[in-house]
Amino acid sequence: MHLRIAHFLRCQVESSRGLFWQEHSAQQTPALILDEPTNHLDITHQIMLMELVKKLNVTVISAIHDLNIAAAYCDKIYVLKDGVLEGIWNSTGSTHFGAD
Repeated sequence: MHLRIAHFLRCQVESSRGLFWQEHSAQQTPALILDEPTNHLDITHQIMLMELVKKLNVTVISAIHDLNIAAAYCDKIYVLKDGVLEGIWNSTGSTHFGAD
């Protein structure tokens, strides 16, 4: 399902913003799960996509490998290394790194 949503978002960034909003409104999606939604997009389209997703005002769980994009648009970031939680950052500036 998340691949379908990510594909849909990528297509909409490259085509019509209006259609994206119509589809989202019709589905009344409370949350999105996105797997590398900005992968293979140039920086302009990465920003456009992230701006669209942010404006949805829904819970988004996403794998984002570009920490600059993640820091600019995410409220919380969980950093994983080999499947182990290495650190947590949130938009209020609080961080936690290392095992506890």
